[in-house]
Amino acid sequence: MKGAASDSSVKVSVIIPVYNTGPLLRELLDSLVAQTLHRKRYEVIAIDDGSTDDSGEILDEYADRHPQFRVVHQENSGWPGMPRNRGLEMARGTYVFFADSDDAFSKESLELMTRHADELGSDVVLPQHEGVGGRWVDTKFFRKHHGNVDVETVGLSLAPQKMFRREMLEQHQIRFPEGKVRLEDGMFVMRAYYAAETISVLSDVVYYYLRTRDDGTN
Repeated sequence: MKGAASDSSVKVSVIIPVYNTGPLLRELLDSLVAQTLHRKRYEVIAIDDGSTDDSGEILDEYADRHPQFRVVHQENSGWPGMPRNRGLEMARGTYVFFADSDDAFSKESLELMTRHADELGSDVVLPQHEGVGGRWVDTKFFRKHHGNVDVETVGLSLAPQKMFRREMLEQHQIRFPEGKVRLEDGMFVMRAYYAAETISVLSDVVYYYLRTRDDGTN
């Protein structure tokens, strides 16, 4: 494992499964370095899932330069569930956010998400997304700010790029199915929705950018 943050007051842990992401990985990592939230208040946990390109070396480079980055290298698991669970076991933040390795954050994203979650008492936060590179994003959830919505309102938003209160996940033992399980992220998100007391939708700014890769994958 490369890198370790030393501060115990981590507000949010960003968990990233990484497999052969290539140059797009730097865009994500740079967007995390640029966060307005103080670096002692967040950590980045990247799980290199047996990459065969230079993704592992890129992660080590960032961990060497930025103390809030932590990197684990493991043999390929074949699916993102296991790396996400491993990152969750390592997480120390009040909240966790599951990012994809080819996406990116706006620079105020972590600061604003954690502030809103603290103010609203949120267990799950859906931040406004924007698609890039031809990626379509359903924006109907983000037409206005919602401090608390019901499961029926957000039930079709099952992608994992959300912020979750870690204590809730631990109390209800919510984890991603491991192995090649279809819709494993949706299973995780739906369990979290039903466990949550407060689900919030943030629509004031764009928090997260979803990308379609050149190879056609998301």
